Amino acid sequence: MKTFAFPTFLLLLLLATACKKDDRSQDASYIGDTQMLGCFNRIGIKTIKDNNQDSLIIIIPDNLPARFNVEGKHLQFNATIRANTLTPDFPDPSIDPGTLYQADVSDVKEIE
Repeated sequence: MKTFAFPTFLLLLLLATACKKDDRSQDASYIGDTQMLGCFNRIGIKTIKDNNQDSLIIIIPDNLPARFNVEGKHLQFNATIRANTLTPDFPDPSIDPGTLYQADVSDVKEIE
């Protein structure tokens, strides 16, 4: 029975790992405006997800270049977004937590 149990356990472990949901999206292009997120003491980029005007999101970039890390910039960029894991310094009722994402950003350009 032990010889059957161990391979079965390994198979179940492999299946569980293979079926685990990845919370990262594909790299996509976005356009948005920077704004200060006081509750995180960081800059966020307000944009839309999947080209759907009803899907307003705020991306908290991990690696935004310093020259864009100010409020009021209108940016075009690529990002791979994922669920937000940052804890706010204080609650901000004006921000829906369901709209917050973190992202690795690249190819950041200011547009007018």
